[in-house]
Amino acid sequence: MAQWPRSTQVREAWQSVRGAFSWMTGISSGNRPVGEDDILDEEGRTRLTSEQLLLAARGLVGGSLLHISLAGILAYVLATEKDATAVYIWFAALATAALIRLFSAYWYTRHHAGDIALGRIILVGSAFLVGCAWGSLAIFFFAGGPMPFEVMITFTLGGVSLGALTVSGYYLPSFFALYFPTFLPVIPAHFLVGDRMHTAMGAMLAIFFVAVIILGLRFGRTLSGMLRLQILRDNLLERLRGTKEILESALESRHDSFAIFDREDRLLLWNDVFADLVMKLDGKIEAGTPFTDLIRGGAVRRADPITGEPDWDWFNERLARHRNPGAPFEEEIDGRWLLVQEFKTPAGYTVAVHTDVTGLKERELALRDSEAQKAGILKAAIDGVVTIDEEGTVLEFNEAAEEMFGWKADEIIGRNIGEVLVPEHLRPMFETIMENYRLKGAAPLVGRRTVGRAMRKDGSHFPMEISVVKVETAGGALFSGFIRDISDRIAAERRLTHARDEAQAASRAKSDFLATISHEIRTPMNGVLGAIDLLLDSSLKPDQERLAKTAKGAGETLRMLLDDLLDFSKLEAGKLEISPAPFAPEEVVENCVDVFRAQAELKGLELRAEIDPDVPPVISGDAPRLRQILMNLIGNAVKFTSRGHITTRVQRLAGDEEFVVLRFGVRDTGIGIKPEFREKIFSKFSQAEPSTSRRFGGSGLGLAIVKGLTELMQGQVGYESKLGHGSHFWCDIPFVQVDAGVPLEAKRKPVSGDALAGIRILAVDDSQANRLITSEMLRRAGAEVVEAESGREAVRLVDAEDFDVVLMDISMPGMDGIEALTRIRKAGHDDLPVVALTAHAEERSQYSFAELGFTAYLPKPIRRRTLIEMVRTLAREGAAPSPAGKPDGGLDSRALEAVREDVGPEILSRLLGTFFKESRERRNAIAKGLEDGVLEAVELNAHALKSAAMTLGATVLASKAAAMERAAREGDRALSHEVFAELDQALFAALRDIEKPPERVRPRA
Repeated sequence: MAQWPRSTQVREAWQSVRGAFSWMTGISSGNRPVGEDDILDEEGRTRLTSEQLLLAARGLVGGSLLHISLAGILAYVLATEKDATAVYIWFAALATAALIRLFSAYWYTRHHAGDIALGRIILVGSAFLVGCAWGSLAIFFFAGGPMPFEVMITFTLGGVSLGALTVSGYYLPSFFALYFPTFLPVIPAHFLVGDRMHTAMGAMLAIFFVAVIILGLRFGRTLSGMLRLQILRDNLLERLRGTKEILESALESRHDSFAIFDREDRLLLWNDVFADLVMKLDGKIEAGTPFTDLIRGGAVRRADPITGEPDWDWFNERLARHRNPGAPFEEEIDGRWLLVQEFKTPAGYTVAVHTDVTGLKERELALRDSEAQKAGILKAAIDGVVTIDEEGTVLEFNEAAEEMFGWKADEIIGRNIGEVLVPEHLRPMFETIMENYRLKGAAPLVGRRTVGRAMRKDGSHFPMEISVVKVETAGGALFSGFIRDISDRIAAERRLTHARDEAQAASRAKSDFLATISHEIRTPMNGVLGAIDLLLDSSLKPDQERLAKTAKGAGETLRMLLDDLLDFSKLEAGKLEISPAPFAPEEVVENCVDVFRAQAELKGLELRAEIDPDVPPVISGDAPRLRQILMNLIGNAVKFTSRGHITTRVQRLAGDEEFVVLRFGVRDTGIGIKPEFREKIFSKFSQAEPSTSRRFGGSGLGLAIVKGLTELMQGQVGYESKLGHGSHFWCDIPFVQVDAGVPLEAKRKPVSGDALAGIRILAVDDSQANRLITSEMLRRAGAEVVEAESGREAVRLVDAEDFDVVLMDISMPGMDGIEALTRIRKAGHDDLPVVALTAHAEERSQYSFAELGFTAYLPKPIRRRTLIEMVRTLAREGAAPSPAGKPDGGLDSRALEAVREDVGPEILSRLLGTFFKESRERRNAIAKGLEDGVLEAVELNAHALKSAAMTLGATVLASKAAAMERAAREGDRALSHEVFAELDQALFAALRDIEKPPERVRPRA
């Protein structure tokens, strides 16, 4: 067989075929012709492929219709010679493939243009389907037919192939996927016929096949190159636009004026700031304007006001600086100061930058003025002003300081303040403060007014008040102290303290008087009311029962009056507190109305209570104080009403899911109040007129108590009255709404005769009458009662016998109730419930009695029901654990054990040692502060001692330290000295516990 010459054209054809197959096999891998990587980056190549796919897909929409048209014509002709059914089946297959190609290409262009992987699959896959359909034409219908039909088939396949190149040439894999299956089958079909003519035609078709491949590759590369050039052009234009925008933005965003002049000193480029600047000089600016024209306007503006001659000297100097740029210089133009910077570029251009430094100039002038003003203030200041640096070196010393300390400024500036102004005994503390600042940045004296002592030049000391301000500078922090000699003020304070002590002594005398009166009245009142209660429980005749109820009502009125006196005293002293708890307002109102029902019936009055339906069934507040308010209002209404009715009504004024405001109003048909007495109706010891007191009685405290208690509960009080037609008093008080399911105190039930059956009680009271009444109340409830008339006897009986509850009077001669309780607890009776009975109801609270070790307390006069319920509860539940668990003044063993569990025994031991040392140092500092009258130091050390004590469970010491802190903060020197003695005792107890062996510091059983 003859050898084909290996000519250049043959090699190129072979390379073209290999390239075509390379394109076909590189559909998914993204292979590209060599050379693209040198032109486009990754983004550009992606864009190129996307554009090729999109252009090819758009051409397929029309090309697919053309395929169907050609196939239809060919099928029409072939059907006359070939099997018509087979021809039409072929035509249906080709039309289906073409339609698939059409719709998939259309769908891709409309909805998924840019998806390269999908586009490749659609274009190549649909082309291959159509190519196979065309290629089957040569396989099934070429041989055995007339020559015109064979020529027509060959011509059609060649035309389809070349036509596909114009449509799919943008994406060559799509073209070759159609071309190969379409045209390749027709070449062997010619050779298989066997005659000379078909063989020659087969050879020519083979050459044509290779030529089309070469043409397709070149055509595709040409289109690809054109697209690449278009993309490169677009990229370059986009970059140029971006660069231009960046340059323009950079120039326009500068606050500085910017301009460039060419080699001939003509304006070339500038920004808006420069334009504004030049327009203020001569009103015009345009490219090519010489620099001399730009500054000529400046010379005219600087013209001599007399001769009108322009300032040519400035013009020449400015021109010289521009042509020979040097260091930046400042220039003033129309009240604005500009920093001018000009320099030459290597190409001979001149760049000018003008920075507006008007603000800096103004700040410079302001700084000069401020320095002058500061110097004047320091000179005129009444207080001494001393400024030091971080090392304590004096930097400033004004005239007032010179007069105060006796030093001249030039004598002290540059010296250490601790050596010249700080007393010798305070120098170590001052050095510690300065060292702590240098190491830790702590400055405790900054930002507060501190009282201390200072030293004059002659060595004498004087009290001072100093306020320190810290100023941060570039060279470090400075401290300016404003110092005032307070010798005169302290002397005045001592005089005021003496006067205050005398006033407090008078106030204490009044309190002692009230306490004594309270005790003296409550003690017999306890017997009277108790006897009446017992009497009412017995069988009485109707008139006897009425008299007994009247007596009880009078006693309750006396009790209420006494409570008013004590509560008003607490209100004035600010010691009355509110104790909120859930309660039913309807029950409180009804109970108050029931108290006065007997008095109202005796006067023939109708007494009723009305509760609006929207009033919550349960609220949270201080029910006893509300009851006291209503008792006063209803009592006044009963007192000043002779006929008619009295209505107590509760209304809801406002509220939401959490809060509610209720109005408690009492309306009567009594005598009414004159308008001129409106202003003083709520004043203490005040009634409308003296005759009112004579006719109706009363102290005039009731409404004052109502007003004080209402305001204490954040409410307000008011009234309406018309003389002769009655009055309407009301209190608007806010409460917290409570879920109706919250348990309330159980409604009181009648006390049965066996309520205390099996309970053994010790009643301790030095008053025989009180013992008799208390014992009788308890015995009637079924209890076994043993009596003791002194604290000493009570201690003996508790050690000798078993009791379920002890009722202990507080005030007894000899051994009082508190001392008796202490001995009972020390004897080991920690779980025995002991109830404090006291007529001094105003002097202690439940918490203070609990601190003493009592389980509970009852104020005199004692209410029978309350006594029986408390005894029954305590006998059933035993003593509350809190007194046994309370610290005796030292360390709380439970809190200490919790710390031990958290940090371990070793760390706890170190903490105790640190506390032992630090607490004594704090105590000594407090004592020194009290001695020197420096309450700020007292407050600071008391606060630190309180925190340390709370950490280790020294609660008593912490409470005393907190009291000391409050007294020092309020400037109460007398109280501070009083609290100090108590603090010393609590500290002794705490330090005593620390010195115990570790096994003794354990939780109490």
